[in-house]
Amino acid sequence: VRAMSLRRLAALGGGVAAAAAALQAERRPCTASAAAAPQRLWCWGRLVPSAGASAPPPADDDPAGTASAPRLKERSPVDVSFWSAQGLRVEQMSFGAAHAAALDDRGNVWAWGANGSAGGATPTRLAPPPRGKYTSLTSTDGSLYAVTSGGAVLRWANLCDSFAPGPGPGAPPPPAVLGGNLAGIAAAGISAGSSHVLVRSTAGQLYVFGGNERGQLGVGAMPDELEGLLAEQAQQVSGLPPGIKVVQTACGRAHSVALLADGTVYSWGDDRNLQLGVRDDSIKSLKRGAQFLSSPTRLSGTWIEGKRALAIAAGGGGIEGGHSVFLLEDTNSRAQNSPHQNSRAQGGGSDEGGRGGGVAGR
Repeated sequence: VRAMSLRRLAALGGGVAAAAAALQAERRPCTASAAAAPQRLWCWGRLVPSAGASAPPPADDDPAGTASAPRLKERSPVDVSFWSAQGLRVEQMSFGAAHAAALDDRGNVWAWGANGSAGGATPTRLAPPPRGKYTSLTSTDGSLYAVTSGGAVLRWANLCDSFAPGPGPGAPPPPAVLGGNLAGIAAAGISAGSSHVLVRSTAGQLYVFGGNERGQLGVGAMPDELEGLLAEQAQQVSGLPPGIKVVQTACGRAHSVALLADGTVYSWGDDRNLQLGVRDDSIKSLKRGAQFLSSPTRLSGTWIEGKRALAIAAGGGGIEGGHSVFLLEDTNSRAQNSPHQNSRAQGGGSDEGGRGGGVAGR
């Protein structure tokens, strides 16, 4: 999970997913002349990047480098200084089945995999976008997606192949700019599950593509009616109330959640583990209720009545069990909140899916 004490809460990983990360910044007086507080990045689980700025060379008695190879799973948090050693700060992290990526504060995207060789987890800086810089990223199981400052959506397909064991094909190729129905929108945020992707436009509209095996696209089509959509065939989710902007999205392995500007939340897709938040938590609901929803459904119930959502997160799915997280405020206490809290409630944050990891702010 991401630490609430930093700036926001969100979930990391889902499906086969990866490492978890948390950031810690030293508190300093907020003055114009003060240098930015140093950032510390902690990672654990799978796909942990190399701890330092470069991988250590193999020892003389270990020419193959097996002793210094990254372990498949770190059970304790590792203090990763790769970016801070270069004067960079990590803004967001994202994990697929066999790849991981990070977005730094200069708009660069770094990626790495788990090929098990010495230094194999050392992040590689990916090619910059044709124009502007990267502003957000997310991952499906096999591909990495990023949004640019110009509103374009880019994809590195099958990124895990670039980090496969052995010599491999070398550095990942430049990303492809997604066109078709996505060419006519300016993207503001993106989130993804195992096989589906949600793209939020600057106008507050929501577009989807990818797999639909559990109705996670939310376009009203049952899985047997629509197996999925190519990126070029992306459709707008029309089941959300008109005139209210979507300000944040989140995805689990096969479910989707959307936060609207008025503080309401809608969800759809896989609900085998009650992760949509639209049913009560009784055993009867778990066994007999709808197992998935193919259209957005507004969250309701006593737990959310009289409250508005400030942020959302989601993760997991399948045999692991899915989950969603909602940060709520009592509408009766809004007047007591700080201006910063109120602006977040209305403006939302960057999109954070089950495969994406938002981290601390500045």
